[in-house]
Amino acid sequence: MGAKYHCPQCGKETAPVRHSVRRIFCSRECSNRSRKRPVLDRINELIRVVSDDCHLCHLWTGYTGSGYPLIFADGKKRLVGRILWEHHRGPIPDGLVVRHKCDNTLCLRIGHLLLGTQKDNMQDAVRRGRIASGDRNGMKKKARARRNGMA
Repeated sequence: MGAKYHCPQCGKETAPVRHSVRRIFCSRECSNRSRKRPVLDRINELIRVVSDDCHLCHLWTGYTGSGYPLIFADGKKRLVGRILWEHHRGPIPDGLVVRHKCDNTLCLRIGHLLLGTQKDNMQDAVRRGRIASGDRNGMKKKARARRNGMA
C-alpha cells in the first residue's frame, strides 16, 4: 500500500484515499474541527521551508487557485499572502496587490512579499521574462501576418 499519514488534528494514522491527491485528515469531523482553529496556525502547518541556490522560500503546500495559495477563512476563500501581509505589516490599501520578489507564487516568506499595483506586477513580469512582449508576443506575430496577407 502507499504512504501512511498522521492526521494533524487527532494524530491517528491514515492512508491517502484513491480519489484524493493529498488527503490530510482521517475524517470529515477532524477536517471540520481543524477549520475552527486560528487561521494563522492552519497556515503555518501548510508552509514548508525550501532552499535553492539563492533563495530561502517558505512554500505553500495547501490548496491553490490559479497558482496562488488559498485558505478558507472568515467564511470565504482568501489569498494566504494577503492574510500574512495584514498580520505582519498591517492593512493593504485599496487598489494594491501582494507581489512576489522571488517570482514564486507559492512563496509566503514575508521578506519576499511586497505591495504594489497590478500595473507594477505586470511590468515586473515583463521585465523578468515571465510574460511574452514585443516580438516574443504571439498575438503580435499573428497581427503582422494578417497585415502581410499571410494568415
